[in-house]
Amino acid sequence: MMDLRLLVLPVVGGLIGWLTNYLAVRMLFRPRNPVRLPWLVIQGLVPRRRTELARSVGEVVERELISHDDIKSVLSDEDFIFSLRPRLEAGIDAFIRERVVGRSVWLKAAFSSSPAATLKQRLADEVMAMLPGLIGDVAVNLKDRLRFRELVEAKIEAFELDRLEGIVVRVAGRELKAIEILGGVIGFVIGLVQMTLLWLI
Repeated sequence: MMDLRLLVLPVVGGLIGWLTNYLAVRMLFRPRNPVRLPWLVIQGLVPRRRTELARSVGEVVERELISHDDIKSVLSDEDFIFSLRPRLEAGIDAFIRERVVGRSVWLKAAFSSSPAATLKQRLADEVMAMLPGLIGDVAVNLKDRLRFRELVEAKIEAFELDRLEGIVVRVAGRELKAIEILGGVIGFVIGLVQMTLLWLI
């Protein structure tokens, strides 16, 4: 007959497995500040290596996720450029109405005519024709001024650790909980194996 004390092994194993994984997950972010022991310094992985993490994420974003060529491609897309035309025409119309015509009755009459409307269209056509070149110049300036790696690195460095932890938990909370549970399951199974071996012996 099996000794009932052997049944404690799976339960204890499950508790130990769950507890160790629970602590491992918590120690991603805690303790925030170093706890110095005579032989060891304990600090959460993210607080301790935040600068390296920020640098690595910045490099991955710049190298793998988004580039200046991506931005240039979107800005140079014909559909995108065409979508700017209504706003451009509205801007030209507002400029003529407010800056050129003003309160002049004579100019109002002149710019309400059909030739004036044609002139507005020609202006819009000219500006639209210039846009691809302007966008190319903007893309070159962006490449010189906007550095994704440095921007992402600075943003992560500026995050409060509570906020950073909240983001990680929001994105991967289910997976982190699964790691904790898996530790308990593995510990329980190991305890069952130990119990079975001891019973057979």
